[in-house]
Amino acid sequence: MESLKSFHADGVNFGNSIARAQEYKSWLNFIWDWVSTPRRGLQLSLTYLPSKSITKLSLVNCNLHDDDFPKDFGHSVECLDLSKNPISFLPDCFKGLKRLKKLQTEHCQQLQALEDIPYMLEKIYAGECPLLEKITFNGPFKFYACHVTALSCQKLIEMGSLYKMVPIGEIDSKFINSCGIFDPEGMKKMQMRLWNKMTGERSCPIQGIFEETPYGNKIFNISYPGSSVPTGFMTERNASSISFTVSDSKLRYLNICVVLKYIFKEFLVVHNRTKHKIFIYQPYFCGMTKDEDMTWLSQ
Repeated sequence: MESLKSFHADGVNFGNSIARAQEYKSWLNFIWDWVSTPRRGLQLSLTYLPSKSITKLSLVNCNLHDDDFPKDFGHSVECLDLSKNPISFLPDCFKGLKRLKKLQTEHCQQLQALEDIPYMLEKIYAGECPLLEKITFNGPFKFYACHVTALSCQKLIEMGSLYKMVPIGEIDSKFINSCGIFDPEGMKKMQMRLWNKMTGERSCPIQGIFEETPYGNKIFNISYPGSSVPTGFMTERNASSISFTVSDSKLRYLNICVVLKYIFKEFLVVHNRTKHKIFIYQPYFCGMTKDEDMTWLSQ
């Protein structure tokens, strides 16, 4: 058992099994008893798992709760599947899994947050978790949307440093004014549809999206129905591209406003001709309308 590399215990009931687990001194005794005398409803604790050598561990649908995990658990695990378990948060023991590369928590109906995930993680599968609101990491993890699958997680509002959604009424007034919006209170009750490349489509009040690119660029986006361009935009053009001159003074930020019909892959290309630099940006969120215009502000 000490050389065990892959262990699949899908469907085994580990929930609230401390009393039952005391009957066994080891997993070897448990497995021998299970094979020799098969029984339904057998329970066991994770305490006796020979986890020192396991690199792939699957515990799908094992009735695991937050307090069913031992403190010192599976430091050799690289691929972990906790899907279909009634956990609410990522257990503390997994924060120390330095070798963890893939984490699966799909269809965990009670899952609310995945916090302090090891930053060296390569893949996260967290789809169909209706209560999931936050995913954060314990280090400077730079990742792309392709590394995370969170389809149908309609309450997910924060994804590490990648993005954070904030209702327009909760955004600092000075900051939102700098974007050209001077009546956020009047927009609080407006509803719209947002599409996110990781979670899919959702209906919600107008949201400000704070993003950080893998290169450290901080970007703010907000979309709302209609075609009203905020005051303060000095250069306008009815086309897909525009050119303008910026003064020699130090540039603090750049506000861009686009009025458009829904485009599935909208993006910005900023070409600094003086410095011969091109910045290509595609937001993680897109506002959606059927036949109406949509206004997209980006700073």
